[in-house]
Amino acid sequence: MQVRVLGRAVEVHGDNGEPVPLQPLMGAALGLLVVADGNGRRGVSRDRLKAMLWGEDDSIDWSGSLKATMSKLRRVLGKDRVVFSGDAYRFVPDEQADYVDLLVLRALVDKANQVRADDDLETAVRLYAHVLEHWSETPLAGIPQTSGALGHIRTLRDERQVIVEAMLEIQLDLGRHREVAASTPALIAADPLNEHLRALRMRALARSGRKAEALRDYDDAEAVAEAETGTKPGLNLQRLRDQVKDNDPVVFAWEAPRMRESDAMVLASGADGSSHSLARMMNYMIGGNFHLPVDRALAEVVLAAAPEARILPIETGDFCRRAVRVAAKAGIDQFIEIGTGLPTKEPIHQIARRVAPGARVLYVSNEPTVVAYLQAQGLNGESANIIHADIWEPKAILEAAQPQIDFTRPVGILIREVLNFVDVDDDPWQIISTLVDAVAPGSRLMLSVATSEGLTEVVQQQISAQGLYEPLPKRLKMWPREAIEEMFVGLPVVEPGLVDANQWWPDRAGRAPIGPMRALVGMAIKP
Repeated sequence: MQVRVLGRAVEVHGDNGEPVPLQPLMGAALGLLVVADGNGRRGVSRDRLKAMLWGEDDSIDWSGSLKATMSKLRRVLGKDRVVFSGDAYRFVPDEQADYVDLLVLRALVDKANQVRADDDLETAVRLYAHVLEHWSETPLAGIPQTSGALGHIRTLRDERQVIVEAMLEIQLDLGRHREVAASTPALIAADPLNEHLRALRMRALARSGRKAEALRDYDDAEAVAEAETGTKPGLNLQRLRDQVKDNDPVVFAWEAPRMRESDAMVLASGADGSSHSLARMMNYMIGGNFHLPVDRALAEVVLAAAPEARILPIETGDFCRRAVRVAAKAGIDQFIEIGTGLPTKEPIHQIARRVAPGARVLYVSNEPTVVAYLQAQGLNGESANIIHADIWEPKAILEAAQPQIDFTRPVGILIREVLNFVDVDDDPWQIISTLVDAVAPGSRLMLSVATSEGLTEVVQQQISAQGLYEPLPKRLKMWPREAIEEMFVGLPVVEPGLVDANQWWPDRAGRAPIGPMRALVGMAIKP
């Protein structure tokens, strides 16, 4: 279930992704439960909830109306989500299946604060921007305007304002002075006594070569303060005015923050710092260092909605290494891996060579920076090479593999999560059939595919909405078990069959899946 309380109205979508219609009072009650109680640990007493919905007037007893409203809400959302005990109501979301925007966005703010403290300013500003995009300036606008409800609305607005000002501070630190100067007038117009906003704008103007405008802004702040409060601006703003007048370097000097060494390395490989990379995002999730702020920020957005996504690439990577080892022990000494990422553990050509010293591996990636980086790491020889190609063009992959792979002998074809960015219209079954038809009997087909099994439609939509495969027009596709079984194109699947990644001949006792986001894996043999 998806619950959004930070828009102009409370919105709920069911597990099937369809909107759940709520009467206005039901929506108001739900919104107030989420905002007043957060994660549902304390609860909101009946009297307090009545006061927030109908006001403090004791001349009318709203107990019956509250009971009827909450009974309807419990029927619609489920008694396990709207709980009544100890004279209090609680909204208790399913931590693995439900998305509550307030909880997710607050978690992202915490992460932004953390990376800001670590001087990762570019990632922090992207996270703040994402939060503000989904956090309305007028949240809960449709609920009753009682004093109790208005208090919570003001809290949400104040919380948002803190995020706005934190983002402006970072933009100044990053040297985006013109951007701050352009965005602050509307903010000041809405909050003319906010001297922190005034100071941010004055600094931005001064550093943009607009000293006179900065001083005029102070004069305006002074006029507003005297008209509204009968006093002058605070000492900090007065001091800033004097510093601007005196051309004080404290205001005018700016030094670009030092780029992280790992970011510089990635950019030196030819990566585009304005566009995210799926491979770099996965590398970040599994603890690598080949990623950029755009990758880290979007990865954190995904992890906030589906925390188990951090474990998934680790488990599937471990499966791939185990599968190659099993295939090599069965006599396979040449492999094609499609959907190659940025490994943080031992790559599969090293795994294969420990069993078959002369093994050859061709890696295939559709991300140019991945290809360039891994070529620089030594994947450019006859026994281990990487090429740039798309799974949507299997014939091109086969042609490029000809110099390295002997198709008259068995081949191990390993296809990783790239199949989750192939839709029904792309016909993944025909793509795989083309590859399988080209290899000799005895070849092995190994697949790792994220599944929709046990995953609600609303969670799938939430993850898919992030556009992980931009700029290509591909969205994340979570496949049902039946479709993944058909991807083996009729080949017999060997034991233990099609199972969770961490259950396929694990090196240690296989752990149960930790969340609804899972991958199904398997190996088949071409007769």
